[in-house]
Amino acid sequence: VLCLDSHGVCIGLFTFMELLGVFNVEQNVGVLGRGFGVEKSLPGIFEIFFTFSKDGGNNFSQPVNLSSNQGNSILPRIATSQDHVYIVWSDATTGNGDIYFKRSVDNGTTFGSTENLSNNPGNSTDAQIALYQNNFYLIWTDDTSGNGDIYFKRSVDNGSTFGTTENLSTNNTSLSSGPQISASGNNVYVVWQESVPGESKRNYDIFFKRSNDSGDSFSKEIHLSNPESQVSESMETFAFGSSVYVVWLEKVLNGTHR
Repeated sequence: VLCLDSHGVCIGLFTFMELLGVFNVEQNVGVLGRGFGVEKSLPGIFEIFFTFSKDGGNNFSQPVNLSSNQGNSILPRIATSQDHVYIVWSDATTGNGDIYFKRSVDNGTTFGSTENLSNNPGNSTDAQIALYQNNFYLIWTDDTSGNGDIYFKRSVDNGSTFGTTENLSTNNTSLSSGPQISASGNNVYVVWQESVPGESKRNYDIFFKRSNDSGDSFSKEIHLSNPESQVSESMETFAFGSSVYVVWLEKVLNGTHR
């Protein structure tokens, strides 16, 4: 994989690595990948690897295996704030999928112990991260309740400790998945896709929730997409100041939203 920065400058060449996340803090560049061989059918398991550069991508550290356990580790996400580096991924070590967390407080030079943030009997996957100052926000898809729900967890001390897990979707029969999250100031925004009751589980609508108190509480969900659309999916959200932006893919009739 040839890695380029935003100006098209080569920042590294990775062999047998799937590039999954990149961050940049001043002159520090980091790369997060899931290692695999040429043939995915070869013996072995997926692990989470990490490397970084402190000179704008001219030189990289030796890749480090951050997961290093008995289960398959997949879908890593990475975020940074000042000298902190946060990494989460979905891990099958416990026998089901859980969301694992690891952080560095020295720009990725060293990492602390691994923590299981979901730690429940369901399959937890598709984690997403948002940061604002000392606050770390995490969402993921979880089927502990028997169907898919969107779970939320936060830390207000740079990942040193975490609060309780909250179910944001709280649906009884629908399948909620594909969450995205953004944050700015005291505002935290979450969007996800949810199958419409009575319809095929492949027919999704887009739902939105917000918190104006740094994740202490959340508003009632808002239905953003067209209820008459057959498919609404692949959403993203971005927050800046008091504004929040949401985009998604929707199959429409005659180009109209409603």
